[in-house]
Amino acid sequence: MVKTRAVDRIWVDPNKSYRTSDPEPLLRVSLTPLGTRRDLERSGIALKEGITLHVWSDDARADGTQDNLVGDGVVYFDEHWNDWAVAIPPEGFRHESEVGAEEP
Repeated sequence: MVKTRAVDRIWVDPNKSYRTSDPEPLLRVSLTPLGTRRDLERSGIALKEGITLHVWSDDARADGTQDNLVGDGVVYFDEHWNDWAVAIPPEGFRHESEVGAEEP
């Protein structure tokens, strides 16, 4: 079964990214790292233009407390890398603690 929308979080490496401003500001993150490929396979997700992924990356606060980065983005084939990537809106990744604070 091929999923077109991810329920699971997919790990990404924000060090494998670049920002664009034309035609709109986006954070573009590679979907090629091994950890990302493993999460996609485990989740049964086949990459396809336009699907939405919920992505995350491990991070911590200054005191060492885990506070992962999370974001939603749209999958596309990146001409710059000649491989799959996810485009995340201008606010980019946000810490889980920030996202949770906004929920009612």
